[in-house]
Amino acid sequence: MKHNGNYLFLLAAMVIAGMAMGGCSGSTKAASVGHLPGPGFKLAPSVTTLVQTLVPVEPAVNPVDPNNIPASQLQNFGTFITGPGEDFVFRNDLSIAGAVPTLSTDARSVVYFPVITDIHIMDTKTPLRFFYTYDSNGTVVSELPQAQYSTQVLDAMIRTLDDFSTARHFNLLITTGDTVNDTAENETRWFIGVLDGTAVHPDSGTCTDVVPGPLNDAHDPFLPWGLDTKVPWYTTMGNHDALIAGHFTVTPAYNAVATGDEVYLSSEDDRGDILPAGTKITPDPSRALLGPVGYMQEFFTTATLPVGHGFTSANISGGYGDYAFDPDPAIPVRFIVLDWECRDGETGGCIRKDEINNFLIPELNNAVLEHKLVIVASHQSPDSLDTGTEVTGTAFIDLLTSYPNVIAHLVGHGHYNSITPRAGCSATQPGYWEIETSSLINYPQQSRIIEVVDNGDGTGRIFTTMVDHNSPDGSMPAISRSLSLEMVQIGNDSAGKIGTPQDRNAELAIRIPPDVETALHNAGLPSKIESLTTLQGL
Repeated sequence: MKHNGNYLFLLAAMVIAGMAMGGCSGSTKAASVGHLPGPGFKLAPSVTTLVQTLVPVEPAVNPVDPNNIPASQLQNFGTFITGPGEDFVFRNDLSIAGAVPTLSTDARSVVYFPVITDIHIMDTKTPLRFFYTYDSNGTVVSELPQAQYSTQVLDAMIRTLDDFSTARHFNLLITTGDTVNDTAENETRWFIGVLDGTAVHPDSGTCTDVVPGPLNDAHDPFLPWGLDTKVPWYTTMGNHDALIAGHFTVTPAYNAVATGDEVYLSSEDDRGDILPAGTKITPDPSRALLGPVGYMQEFFTTATLPVGHGFTSANISGGYGDYAFDPDPAIPVRFIVLDWECRDGETGGCIRKDEINNFLIPELNNAVLEHKLVIVASHQSPDSLDTGTEVTGTAFIDLLTSYPNVIAHLVGHGHYNSITPRAGCSATQPGYWEIETSSLINYPQQSRIIEVVDNGDGTGRIFTTMVDHNSPDGSMPAISRSLSLEMVQIGNDSAGKIGTPQDRNAELAIRIPPDVETALHNAGLPSKIESLTTLQGL
């Protein structure tokens, strides 16, 4: 374990000082913490959805009349049973000549990594919460009752993913945006703490230990498991990372509300009860609003690599989070990360001409010259862009399909599991796969493990495997997952986020250009395909 015996002392000091873990200066909350899920829970071995799935007892579909649901049905809302695993669905939508479902004995694993997205780490007690929903009586209710457990869900997912990064460590982990909900300092520090495995106190203002004792309520401090220390992690700017609630530009007036002592529209107390506008609360400077540059700066304060977690000093000075990296200099793969956040408050995404002409095209050209496969990442899909975008989604797709070494575009934002083929114009430029992964805040709360495989014959595969966080019944992450399912079943959320089988565990055929094939052959790649062994429990 990477934590030493001094962490309890350090946590106590941070709680007393009211530092970055969330304020609560002078709190009497117990500082004795440990790992979740806490005492009394036993962790089963982690498995992927190739081995076992979680099946709702009642289907995850919106009832016809959510205000008149039979009790016999309602009592099963939010509950799961275990079901059989889902095999890979072979997809050759891009019409790759020679691609067949059976890999050759020359197949090698190129890169192996998980994607998490739309985590929405949320300080539910902020006085600047904008969005709530209403029940059938017109009473304000929490928009996302599971949101109070956002740090615990992320911790459970990271712990689960670590179990597939042992014999062979992931090459990297990447998030595709909306790591936090309100571009707040405390939310960002909690996100970083969970990834880094440093003590987190997901609370703010006046802290009340709702359930006395440690590790048994959403605002208790805890020690995250932390990502495998051999795995570098990278992040992507999302609209919620740059804007308040993903919609509103940071201003001094909004910041004064966020750090102040009066609820703006609605908020919640320690128990999750609604606090109406005008309610007086304990102010907390840790709720300060960051905005895009402030958000990026926070990633230079962590001790884990890489420095800035993708963001560079040029991003800080330029104000936008576009960057590129190679996960391993010995592997001919380049990741290109794009910042599509509209700075004026629009949510669907904006592509700048400057970003395309002075960053993306040069990076794509460099990857061609260096014989590298390319994986692009952005928060939004090109189908979701706002009308004010300088470059259209169609133009972006046309650009990527003109580069035969581009194999995938990783996206988030929609909270759906979805895999879309983006077809090119010829056999030598067949196109790429756009891969969207569901969120950790909404049902089904899954991540996706991706493995790129070279078949040695000019074709290859992208294996994508869905992962449920391994959380025992009754634990806080399991409660969150149940609440997210119940939100669907009572009609307050979309039922389609889990996607179809071909959007989940999929084997996607790709074309590998001859020069990249040679570079891959010379790279000494491992012959073990993790998607066909480790991820299947073999």
